[in-house]
Amino acid sequence: MSGARFTKAKGAWVGQRDAPFQASYVVMSLDGVLTQERVLTAGAGIGIVDGGANGPVTISATGVPSYPFIGLTDAANISLDASLGLNFEVTLNVAGATRQLDNPTNPTNGQLIKIRVKQDGVGSRVITFDTKYRFGTDLPSPVLSTLPNYTDYLGFIYHEVDDKWDYVSQVFGFI
Repeated sequence: MSGARFTKAKGAWVGQRDAPFQASYVVMSLDGVLTQERVLTAGAGIGIVDGGANGPVTISATGVPSYPFIGLTDAANISLDASLGLNFEVTLNVAGATRQLDNPTNPTNGQLIKIRVKQDGVGSRVITFDTKYRFGTDLPSPVLSTLPNYTDYLGFIYHEVDDKWDYVSQVFGFI
């Protein structure tokens, strides 16, 4: 990954990418002009080189972001806190009735979550979706794989204005 270089030219910030890279966002705040003292702080995986007064500021990604799968508990109602991550997984292993994937709590507008659903060694487990999941004509409400040990992936994007999780991707039948 390469970084981005931002300089101030003719009163405006100018950014230039040295090479393609991925970033969620970069926020820079400056209370004054570049000749004044400033403090730059980088989070995990971000590098900053401050060239000093009248010098360039170089921001770079120093590692590949990791988005581990957050385990969900199989039960009659499966809860999901969207603030905990982007990837979630549940193994359907509790015998009995259909379970419901509850509405995710603590969403962020535009947030994409992926849910990995695995059948246990018995299979034939079914889930339904709570009221804030929205399905389209191209991707209607899914019927998951029911064979033992099969895994399916579901993707949803949160639409804040409508307060809905739009179903946008599916890949089924991994064994």
